Amino acid sequence: MHVFGRPRLPRLRSCPLDGRLRLPPDAPRRRDPCRVRRRNLLEPADPGRSLLLLLLLLLALAGAVSLALLAALDAVGQALLLSFLFLSYFYSAPPLRFKEIPVLDFSSNMLYVVPGILGYYIAGGVLPPPALVLAGYLHISAMHLFSAIPDIGFDATAGMTTTAVVLGRRRSLLLCLAFWSGLAALVIRLSGLHPASLLVLVYPAVSLALLLREGLSIDRVYWYLPFVNTGLGGLVFLLATLRTAAW
Repeated sequence: MHVFGRPRLPRLRSCPLDGRLRLPPDAPRRRDPCRVRRRNLLEPADPGRSLLLLLLLLLALAGAVSLALLAALDAVGQALLLSFLFLSYFYSAPPLRFKEIPVLDFSSNMLYVVPGILGYYIAGGVLPPPALVLAGYLHISAMHLFSAIPDIGFDATAGMTTTAVVLGRRRSLLLCLAFWSGLAALVIRLSGLHPASLLVLVYPAVSLALLLREGLSIDRVYWYLPFVNTGLGGLVFLLATLRTAAW
């Protein structure tokens, strides 16, 4: 547009991102990098990328903590920590994938017991009694096998040869009953026949009830076990704390 014979020039504006002059929005021009960059700043981040970054940060943190512990521990503590990391990784990762190998699938769940062994060693300077370690192994083995029973059909379809797939529902429950019966015997014996130790009998009772009542849904029963674990574990911790305070 011309005014008094001279072209009317568009008024320039400054881009706050780099201070360079830009044309106004209504002026014919090419794509404004200032507007593009401002729009990119306002757009929400990709949730998948954010989750990946968070996972990488957590892995880096876990690695840093593991290296710090390895440096601070003696040879026995280092062996325990490395065994925990080994079992944690190769439970699902190839080429070992313990979760698909009968017996090793539930045995590798010792990774949940190893931190307790390591904590006991750090606090007392000695390893826990073998009976305590055996009790932990029996419990985690039964829990893992019990949790795999509802997935027998899915695992078999996927070609996974878990212990539950090999044994089937009934024999898997019998093995759970044997594991939890051994756990109950150890707990009652180690507690000196303390009345509260009799609560551990709830575990073999669960397997026995499922064996005797075919119509009882294992899927429904399984979701109650975490509450049982939490309740009994909290009770054991409370009793141990009160006993230590009494000394």
